[in-house]
Amino acid sequence: MITIVPTLVPMAAVYRLARTGGPRSPRFAAYVQHAQSSWGFAAYNPMAGDHARDTVDALVALDAERIVAEEATRVAGVLAWRDPITLAVVVASPGMWTDRLATETLHRTHGERRAGHGLVTLWAREEMTAALVRREAAAETVRTIWHAQHGVAHTVATVVAREGLAYAMAGELPTLEAEVADAVAGAFAVVRESDAMGDAVALLFGDDAASAQEWPTIGIAERAGERWAVRRAHAALAAIGAAAAMRAGARGIIPERP
Repeated sequence: MITIVPTLVPMAAVYRLARTGGPRSPRFAAYVQHAQSSWGFAAYNPMAGDHARDTVDALVALDAERIVAEEATRVAGVLAWRDPITLAVVVASPGMWTDRLATETLHRTHGERRAGHGLVTLWAREEMTAALVRREAAAETVRTIWHAQHGVAHTVATVVAREGLAYAMAGELPTLEAEVADAVAGAFAVVRESDAMGDAVALLFGDDAASAQEWPTIGIAERAGERWAVRRAHAALAAIGAAAAMRAGARGIIPERP
């Protein structure tokens, strides 16, 4: 069963309230009231500017929460998952409160997760499309199911396999040059069992992302590891099917000796 906690219409109303006075403003008071009782609200920046309101409005116009429900239902069905899943759409706003790179890497590596719950995170100032919403809904549904089956993704192998499966299930099939794939595979063999967040970030997102967060680099081009992971997940889907790939986890999706 898929439950979507409605955040968009209530947050659109919150963003139309005055923010003068900061934590004593009508806007902040309304936000706190929602955040205390509903999943997902706490991830919003309540004091974000008009760009956040405009993005929320665009998602309301798209009927994004319906799209998320449809895509989550599809993915759960393909994965033969029948336990409850609760999702909420969140609009993140880069700025003083939120660094995009840090937020995305935490969410997609070792970030804490509540059992059976996921946040479909979209970013203010980006063009909102149905395709984008479906992509992130599919990926977050996979992450939520993965967490329920395998627990926290602690190692590079589990993070990379989960993220590869997440975007393979979203329908992505990126290109990857052979020499780049070989470089990623070599680096992965070295850091596979590492539980260092920096190694997971460097492998998935590349040296530039790792350097920006003051972690060691391992010789990976921008998002090359992510593209490699998605292609490896597609190979697993073709070989054993989606439900079996999810049950197998990292060693089924990226075997030690491919």
